[in-house]
Amino acid sequence: YLPFVLGRSPSVVVTSPPLTLAIIVNLSNGSDVDLIQDTLRAYFNSYYRPQDKVTFYVLGPQPNSALVTAVSDQAAVTTLIESLKRSPNFYSITPTLKTVLSALQAADPSSPRQVMYVGSLLNNPQEVNASSIFAGQHIPFNVVLVQRFRPQEVAQHKALATFGGGLFANNEAGNGVSS
Repeated sequence: YLPFVLGRSPSVVVTSPPLTLAIIVNLSNGSDVDLIQDTLRAYFNSYYRPQDKVTFYVLGPQPNSALVTAVSDQAAVTTLIESLKRSPNFYSITPTLKTVLSALQAADPSSPRQVMYVGSLLNNPQEVNASSIFAGQHIPFNVVLVQRFRPQEVAQHKALATFGGGLFANNEAGNGVSS
């Protein structure tokens, strides 16, 4: 329930339906996991609503596939975020993006659907257009680049968001997150 008061009349309230959100977390070797965790904590502390349907797709613990976890409350989110660890592997994001799209296409169409990709690097720069499958379905693919100093990654992650029809945020050195 997200109340918005319109104009000066407190009697008019608009609510938004629960959000169906897929969060892709790329923990490939070299990722700034502590900053990724801080970014996710900040998001969930500010925007998460208990009725939202959130599924994490974590590229990290399993070679060549995402660990998929649906979370049902703030405690589960916190536990998952605290468990994140950098992987010794490098991942292609394309298979996970296809999996996420299939899941979101099967989700309740009356609920807004979005993707939030969080990562420090894109292992294959040729994958910047892989997110275009979401734009074609009118599902925003938002990207949060979380990194200490990788200026070469900014353009790639902006393109990933643009091709996906979503927004881009560069959380360099954690400056976009306040404690």
